[in-house]
Amino acid sequence: MFLAKINTANFVRLPPNNLPDSSHKMTDHTTPSSPDNPIQLITADIILLDDNQVFADAFTFRFAQKKVIHFADPREFLARCLNYAKDIHICIDHDFGTDIPINGLQVAETLHAQAFSKLYLVSGTYFSESELPSYLTFIEKINLEFFTVL
Repeated sequence: MFLAKINTANFVRLPPNNLPDSSHKMTDHTTPSSPDNPIQLITADIILLDDNQVFADAFTFRFAQKKVIHFADPREFLARCLNYAKDIHICIDHDFGTDIPINGLQVAETLHAQAFSKLYLVSGTYFSESELPSYLTFIEKINLEFFTVL
């Protein structure tokens, strides 16, 4: 397991039209997968599940050369996760706020059970290796350098 930190102190919120290529930040996530709805794989490099829009904008800007799809509510992604390849990088915040009754560890467990293999817990709260399952890599939000491996 690899531990890293992201320093968000210098992040500046940019208006969406100032991002390098706003097409990388998608908001229309298609309809949820179901037995009656055929699965259409959506191509992306990274999925970001984070309720903090400032962090999501900075993350998307950092990966302007990659296709990043952001979901503020992880339940939206869970309803559509079958539309994505199992080996896509998925960066999951731990705390989604009081309006969302699940946390990042629960989201990761659900995704792991569905055979997703590149799961990252991206959090401002520190987690030691012993606190996390082996399928989940921890990245502390204050260390943006780690994201060069994605």
